[in-house]
Amino acid sequence: AGALREHHYKVDERDVLYATVPNEPGSLGRVVKMLAEAGINLDYAYASGIDRVPMVAVVLGVADPQRASAATGI
Repeated sequence: AGALREHHYKVDERDVLYATVPNEPGSLGRVVKMLAEAGINLDYAYASGIDRVPMVAVVLGVADPQRASAATGI
């Protein structure tokens, strides 16, 4: 972030919820369902996976990551 700011880019930082989930159909849906059941709105999600790798990294943008973590166990 500092290097970007030095080059006059606008940078916003915020805490997020990070999880690894199985690389299989429905995994992200199960995480999103847990958030919805806890009454937590999902602002955005990023995921990264590689074919034939068993786990996927997921970044979830939520208003209160600590509350979301406590509610979902992530």
